[in-house]
This record gives sequence, C-alpha cells and structure tokens, in this order.
Amino acid sequence: MSRPLYAYFGHHKCASTWIESICESVCHELGIKFKIVYEAKDVDYDLQTYVKDNGIEFLAFANADYEQVNKLGPNVKAFHVVRDPRDIIVSAYYSHLKTHPTHAWPELVQYRKELESLDKDTGLLREIAFRKEQFKEMSSWPNVANTTNILEIKMEDLTASPYDGFIDIFEFLGLVKNEEFNPSLRAKHLISKVFRKIESKVSVNLPVAELQQLPAERLLGIVWEYSFKRISGGRKKGEVDKNSHYRKGISGDWVNELNSEHIEEIRDKYNAVIMKYDYESKPDWSI
Repeated sequence: MSRPLYAYFGHHKCASTWIESICESVCHELGIKFKIVYEAKDVDYDLQTYVKDNGIEFLAFANADYEQVNKLGPNVKAFHVVRDPRDIIVSAYYSHLKTHPTHAWPELVQYRKELESLDKDTGLLREIAFRKEQFKEMSSWPNVANTTNILEIKMEDLTASPYDGFIDIFEFLGLVKNEEFNPSLRAKHLISKVFRKIESKVSVNLPVAELQQLPAERLLGIVWEYSFKRISGGRKKGEVDKNSHYRKGISGDWVNELNSEHIEEIRDKYNAVIMKYDYESKPDWSI
C-alpha cells in the first residue's frame, strides 16, 4: 500500500519555522521528499499539480488556505496548527517591525518603513488591519478536529508540551515507532541516517532499506535540538529579545500588549475566528 501525502498546514506567526524544521529533519532521516510552499500564489494557485509534478511526499503549506488543501484529495494525512489571533497580531507586529526576512517578501520592506514611522499603539492598530487576509484564510477552514485524516492542534498546546505534542503528531501520521530503542532498531536507524547523509552529498539513491517509521527516542532528540532555549541563543521562555525572530516564546502575551482600543477593533473585525477556534466562549470578552 502506498503512503499518503503527509502534510503540515499552518498559518503566519503560528510557529511555522520551528515546526517546519522538525518535520524536515524527520523526513530527511526517513528518506521522505519534503517541500515547503509558503502561499498558493507561489504555485500558481494549483497546489495539487505542484505536489504531483514535483513528487512531494511531505508538504509544509505555511499559509494554508483550505480551498487549495481540499483539492489535494482524500489521500492526505496531515496536521493543522492554529494560534490565538490576538497573539498572532502581537507577534506579527514585532516580527514585521524588526525581524521577519524580506528577501522572499519584498512588499514587507515598505510596510516595515510604515510601522517604523508609527508609535507602538498605532502600529498595532495598523497590524490588526493588516491581518485581514490571514484571518479570512483561517476562517475558511471547516471543523477538522474530529476527522480521520487531519489532526488539529493549537500552537499554545504544542509549545507548552512539545515532546508529547510531536509524539502525538507523528503517531497520527504513522511516522513514529513508539517502542524501546533496542540495539537492532538503533543500528537500522544509524545505517539509514548515514546513507541519507551520503545521498544528500552525491545526489544518488543508494540501495538500502529505508526506515518506514522513526524511533520515538530519535524524534524526541530532534525536538530537543529545536527547543526554544537552543534556537533562541540560550534564553528561557518569557525572556524577551525584540530583535530575535523567536521574541518571547510564550502564549497569552496579548493581554500585556493590547489596549482597550485594540480590543474593540479586534472584537469588531475578528471575533468570528476567535470564537471558531475556542479562544473565547463569549463574544464580549475583554482583558
């Protein structure tokens, strides 16, 4: 039986870089062809054809609009990560102001200049308006929480318990072997890893039986390699570096950054997406 198309479906400022790095590492060790697509326009709004023509086996769709996802067909095994829209706004503001790369997003250069000309409170209001298309994209998703082929996860839960979270994700995908890492399994993993490394250097497929699943112990090692402390240069979660792409590493920071005017604007424009993903139970929420 052939493998399904594995996929990670994310959204802007939902820990995509971190998640993509872990997925790519897993795929490298399993010999699975991994590819990131940032937006539908990058593939001429035909994601299905792009995946097929490029032989992609694990797709990371960083700004996942459901219209494109739905066209991939039923043979997909995936996980979808969402985040509190209020934290997205705050994270996006600081990222767009200082740290987000511009080489693949030249339009950001001018927008950054605009944010730099504004005080923080006005800049956050501008960012609230700027998130319109993203929150429309997130709202387009149906309820996939109880489907058999897409696992929906809140970023807040994943960052709070990354080891348990990624075990759950890769068990759902069928790509982790949750058993004791015995000498035989360790040897098979080591041989496969060495061959994958050689292949990447010589661009030749070597005749070795590939692992179908990654040992859970190794997956946890990969998650550790991308822990917040390591990728942020040694900071603990909650220690702020506004010049870092990994600014703070905690959830719920919106209560410290947004004022009553911001709250009113967000409730007016984006309450539907906040309620959709159960970040509030009542529409008249406040700080």
